[in-house]
Amino acid sequence: HKRLMNRVWNQLSTKKTPKTPSNDQRKTNEYAKVDPSKPLVTAREEKLVTPFTFYTMQQVRPCNLEKSGNGSRSAFEYGFPGLECIHCKGRNSRKFFYRTPEILAGNYAHVP
Repeated sequence: HKRLMNRVWNQLSTKKTPKTPSNDQRKTNEYAKVDPSKPLVTAREEKLVTPFTFYTMQQVRPCNLEKSGNGSRSAFEYGFPGLECIHCKGRNSRKFFYRTPEILAGNYAHVP
């Protein structure tokens, strides 16, 4: 389980480049755009986890936090990588953001 979640996390976590603050702006980070067409899990990884975990990870795709619709995710910077439901993708899709692979591993069950 932990092994798969670390692999998923590594696909999501992208290098961030610090932006130089200008005037009184606070320092922010830019995150690389993730590829939403890239599957998070492969058939080869199915044996690493329970059928529920594997199925759940098949129901999401990589995404980035956009400026619109930040809502309760204000703790995350724009562009932060996360997961998006493949069934309701688009402007009003369900999106999930996690700070660490451990948090992802402990909370992915909230996705379905």
